[in-house]
Amino acid sequence: MTALFANAPFPKMRRQRLHGRSRPPFPRHRPNFDGTFRKMALAALPLILAGCQSDTGTLSTGGSTLLSRGFVRSFASHEGAALSLITSARYAIQHLTWYVDRNGNGIADPGEPVHDTFPLRSSGIHYAHAVDLWGRGQRIAIADAGFRTSHEVFRGKSLFLPSTPLPVDDHGTAVASVAAGNSPTMIGVAPRADLVLGSFASWADLTDITDRARALGAVAFSNSWGVPEKATAANYALLVNDPAGSAWLDSLRAYTADGVVVFAVANDPTVTTSGLLEALPKFAPSLETGWLAVANGEATVVNGTITAGRLVSAGCLDAAPWCLTAEGAWHAANAASDTSYALTAGTSFAAPMVAGALALLAEAFPDLTSNELRIRLLAAADNSFAGFTADGTVELVPGFRHSYSRKFGHGFLDVKAALLPIGPTTLSLPGGTVLPFDIPLARAGRGTGNALTRALAGKVLPYRDIFGAVFAIDADRRIVPPAVPPLGAELLDEWRNAPRPSALLGRVFPARTRLGLRMPDLTFSIAPAPQGVQSHGALPSIAFSFERPFGGSRLVAGLAFGEDATGLLPGWATGEAGRLGLFTLALRKPLSRGWALTAEGLIGGGTTHFAGPGGPALLAGAALRLVRDDIARHGDRLALGLEMPAAVVTGSASIALPVLGANGQIDLLREKVSLVPETREMRLSLRYDRPLARPFSLTLAASHAFNRGNVAGARDTAFLIGFDARF
Repeated sequence: MTALFANAPFPKMRRQRLHGRSRPPFPRHRPNFDGTFRKMALAALPLILAGCQSDTGTLSTGGSTLLSRGFVRSFASHEGAALSLITSARYAIQHLTWYVDRNGNGIADPGEPVHDTFPLRSSGIHYAHAVDLWGRGQRIAIADAGFRTSHEVFRGKSLFLPSTPLPVDDHGTAVASVAAGNSPTMIGVAPRADLVLGSFASWADLTDITDRARALGAVAFSNSWGVPEKATAANYALLVNDPAGSAWLDSLRAYTADGVVVFAVANDPTVTTSGLLEALPKFAPSLETGWLAVANGEATVVNGTITAGRLVSAGCLDAAPWCLTAEGAWHAANAASDTSYALTAGTSFAAPMVAGALALLAEAFPDLTSNELRIRLLAAADNSFAGFTADGTVELVPGFRHSYSRKFGHGFLDVKAALLPIGPTTLSLPGGTVLPFDIPLARAGRGTGNALTRALAGKVLPYRDIFGAVFAIDADRRIVPPAVPPLGAELLDEWRNAPRPSALLGRVFPARTRLGLRMPDLTFSIAPAPQGVQSHGALPSIAFSFERPFGGSRLVAGLAFGEDATGLLPGWATGEAGRLGLFTLALRKPLSRGWALTAEGLIGGGTTHFAGPGGPALLAGAALRLVRDDIARHGDRLALGLEMPAAVVTGSASIALPVLGANGQIDLLREKVSLVPETREMRLSLRYDRPLARPFSLTLAASHAFNRGNVAGARDTAFLIGFDARF
């Protein structure tokens, strides 16, 4: 053990024999499988290449674009793109059926379990690719035995190498291709990421790659190697007391301040104690914020959901609080030639998956530090499958705990979930208000139609989840449509409350009379403040109407004011209602042959309670009604109507909102938006009232609205048959 911590190269890894096209799994630090590694039903490589495009691994997303900052809230609209990718040749080649042929007889005997793995699918990496996340602008550091840097999977990317040439080695070539490979044959986790490569041959080499990873801003530092020493205080003391080992620890502390070290656990499923390196934060707690361990597992996926899981390697054990599991079996690049590939399996190839996943998250969430991305991966890990039994929890951020087990750590790597909001998602408004995502930004008004939606079109709001990740949400999608009742409900209301001095007023202030007075020429009513509305002073609605003869006609005047209970004007997220004051004037003039014409006009004002100071709005409406009494029999009435309900004709509201700018920064938007609807609602109506045998009467009514709710193209039609009895 003492010699191990001397300033000397690590022992070379012992390799197993090759058999045909199959390769043995490369263990983390020494072989744990006693036999030949075989793949079942492996298609011939020339056939696979024939199925690929002739380019060098061009990445395409079918037109999907990503904002420079922020990410999607849902993958619903990207399911087709994700499915197209995961069924394509470069992805499907990673769907592997394999086993370890321990006795070399060419068949899977009892005790040689057959594994069915598809690492790109089980981890949801194809969803990241489907929304144009490839690890652009990110760097991944890897320490390994050597690399074939001329391999086609590394073409087009920057490779940062040490001053001393690195050996050419299968293991490191395969590890690096899993993290960031891209060729016509295979796709890695973060194919557009660059690589910082180094050796683990000595503590000095490790210090060099660690320091270069820090200097070059590598988001992750992947390590698919280990030492025989177990995680004990005595072994940690040996490392600390060795000058070269201690220097490497100092480099690790500096790197993990803003980078994530990823270590593969042992491949041997029989071990019961963690290796020293994956469990290092147990003895050096300051490392934990930048440390992840990775186990190798097999996931059973049904309809995109992991339903069961089993380990193929050692468990997370002492590293469980900062450990993940991934499917570490890949058809990866090897060093035989610049175009050669082979089947590989082990924790060595699960670790670079996690490193690549960190690069994808770094592209999606450029505001988050590497340490915050690490927490995000742990929080999103899937531990809901059968076979997971929690052994503890970790409070990743205040108020958010995640369970882990000594077998699987926090669960299987889930990139898709890590790209979606986790925990409460909120928008911070000016003035300190924090708006939860389940509360809409605003409610459009019946009298404004889609004016507010049009004004906010193209504006993007920066919602944040509990881990501080920004999600770009279209502002116009956070507007609730106008609260326009079905046309049939209005027909029913008018029938129930007839006669009414003004239908225009009645739609704004529905009948809720608690106190009323009616005289031959005067009516007065007062109703309580609307329920469910956060109002300033709980203002009730008060209505007056006055009716008297005017020449040979009849004049009706009405006045009402109170809370905007029906949502004629838009409302802000707080739910606070505006105020309305409306005046209506109607003139009923007899015509020839028993016909009469009623012309009504409405005008008034209102104030909104929106994102900024409420501004005044002028409202207007008009209606014409042609009435004929005794058209078929004495006492009946036929009415034809044309109406333009109350709507805003001039007015604006001030808004103040945080928005994402074109270059990804968060700006404060302050502007006035017009409340005038794009078009006006027009309504045609027909009503026939007929008395029946006392005390009954019959009403037949029909109505059709164009541009319903002052929204262009919206329509509604309603019919009513009513029977009335008055005793």
